[in-house]
Amino acid sequence: MRLQQLIQTDVPPHYNGSLSGEECFRIGTSKLYEFTASGRPILVLPSMINKAYIMDLLGKSFIKALGDNGFRAYVIEWGDPGDAELNMNLNDFALGRVERFVEYVIARTGMKPILLGFCMGGIMAALYASKAQGRLEALVQLATPWDFNVNGFTLIDEQKILQIFEGHKSIPKEFFQISFYLPKFAKVNKKYLRMSQSSYHGDFYAIESWVHDGVDMPKMVFAQIMEIANQNKLMSYAVKDFDLPVLSIVATKDSVVPYASSEAIKTLFPSSKLAYITTGHVGLVTDYGAVVAETIKLWILKFRKSNV
Repeated sequence: MRLQQLIQTDVPPHYNGSLSGEECFRIGTSKLYEFTASGRPILVLPSMINKAYIMDLLGKSFIKALGDNGFRAYVIEWGDPGDAELNMNLNDFALGRVERFVEYVIARTGMKPILLGFCMGGIMAALYASKAQGRLEALVQLATPWDFNVNGFTLIDEQKILQIFEGHKSIPKEFFQISFYLPKFAKVNKKYLRMSQSSYHGDFYAIESWVHDGVDMPKMVFAQIMEIANQNKLMSYAVKDFDLPVLSIVATKDSVVPYASSEAIKTLFPSSKLAYITTGHVGLVTDYGAVVAETIKLWILKFRKSNV
C-alpha cells in the first residue's frame, strides 16, 4: 500500500519518462531528437546504459535550459539494442553512429555542432572528437571519467562478467544497477530511509524511476569500456589527438564519477577549461541544469571573443 501511494502521488511534477523533443532522424534503434529550431547546435550524447529523458525532466529540464541559453539542442536516445546493435562495438557507436548524427546536424543547421557527452557519453564524445577532423566547434564533458586509478572506482574483471552472461546477447541493465548500488549499499539504504520519512517524494520518484529504467549494453561495447577502465587507457591520449576547445564540468559531490577522475583531463589537455559545480552526478542535468547551460554559454562566448 505504501509503494502504491508513492506511485500515485509522486509521479508529478517532474517525471515524464520520455523526451519532449521531435524525433528527426533514426539509425537502427538509436533516435535523434530536436528541441529548438534556431540557435547554435549542440549534440548531446548520454550514457548508453541509461535513457536520455533524465536531461528533460518536467520543470527542471537541462535540455530546455540549453534552449533558453541560445542553443539548438539535439539529443541522442541510444535505445535498447536490436540485432544490428548487438553485433556492434564501442567504435561502431562512437565513431560510426555518432559520425552520422553529426553529419545530419551539420546538414540540417549549416553549422558545426558543439558535442556534449554526459558520463559514459563523454568517453564516446572524446573518442569521436579525436577523429572529427574539423566537424565540431567544441567538446563539452559532463561528469566524464578520465582517470580510473583514482580512489572511488570499483573496477570489474570484464572476462568474469562475460562468462556469467555467456548465454546472453547483451549485459542486462539490472547488472549495472546492482554494480552501482552494492559498493555503496549503506549510503543507498540511508537514502531510502530518508525517503520513507519524508512527506514529499516527487524528485526521488523521478530520479529513481529513471535509474531503474535502464538499457542493456551490447557485449562488445561492455568489453571495450571495461578495457578502457581497467587499463586506464584514456590517460594515454596524446594532446595532438584534440584540436578543439574543451570544457569539463565537474560535480564535486559526484558518487558515480569521482571529481578527481573528471579533472584529470587537465593533465592531458592543459588548455581545457574546468568548471566545478557543487552537486552530485545527476544533479548536473537536473537541479543544476540551468547553471550548467549558462556555464557552457559563457564559455563559448568567451572562446569566440578570444578567436575573433
